[in-house]
Amino acid sequence: RLLKKNTKIIFVNMLIGIAYALIVDTIAVGINIWYFSPEKILGIWILNIPIEEILWAILVAIAISSATIFFIDSLRHGSLNKLLEKKSS
Repeated sequence: RLLKKNTKIIFVNMLIGIAYALIVDTIAVGINIWYFSPEKILGIWILNIPIEEILWAILVAIAISSATIFFIDSLRHGSLNKLLEKKSS
């Protein structure tokens, strides 16, 4: 329920992650800072970036957004503090 309630936040973060990946990866590949080995990718490219890199950006954005939402929620409800108190005892 918590993630469903915050879908817009996750979606916006996902778009930011994709935009960042497209910009940074396009520049880095363009000036030969890094490259993607043709033997290790599917061969589907979007704006000079392999689809795997875009999927990675999406998954990382979703994971970070979800973890942040859970962390903030646990702080609001005190469950994180209770867990930390049990471990320190």
